[in-house]
Amino acid sequence: MHTGTKVLPFQANSGQDPRIGFELRKKRRYEGAEKFAKKIEEVQREAKVVLVKTQENMRRYVNCYKLLLSLRVLLFFSFYFIFYL
Repeated sequence: MHTGTKVLPFQANSGQDPRIGFELRKKRRYEGAEKFAKKIEEVQREAKVVLVKTQENMRRYVNCYKLLLSLRVLLFFSFYFIFYL
């Protein structure tokens, strides 16, 4: 189960739980297809919102890390040149 969406990835894509083992499908007409399609669209829309938010959080974290790393390198070389040259 995904922590952000609270839904299994397979369930978000197909709208049903993954089947385990061998189960025969019964041939019948599914009358709630429109309701099913709307539910899938809603789950996928929610998953997309959560993934975009997570992507933005990760982008901010990486940019902050890159900034700190570049400042650290800059400080290292500036102290090196000041004290050792």
